[in-house]
Amino acid sequence: MGKGVNDPCKGGVALFLLKNEHNRTAKIELIEDLINQCATKKSKGEGKISKKNGKKRMSGYNCYMKECAKKSGNFGKCLTDKGWAGLPGDKKEDYNKMALEGCDI
Repeated sequence: MGKGVNDPCKGGVALFLLKNEHNRTAKIELIEDLINQCATKKSKGEGKISKKNGKKRMSGYNCYMKECAKKSGNFGKCLTDKGWAGLPGDKKEDYNKMALEGCDI
């Protein structure tokens, strides 16, 4: 995945890539790659990377997005519905705990 204008972590590039995938499995794999790459990239910039066994730990938000995308099959809707913002604190904490445990969804 590229940088600059074609950076999938910027704007609509991720949605463009997702729309070009034609089967559910490929879409899920792309979503997982985007979440891992973009979350790592953002965390590096903020100096907040925590690693376990050489891998960056996922955040509660990323874990929520992964589950939403797998359940709905529509990552774009997950991005635009802002479901994370509407979750009560205890649900967010549940996702944060799941993320610390590896977010096996």
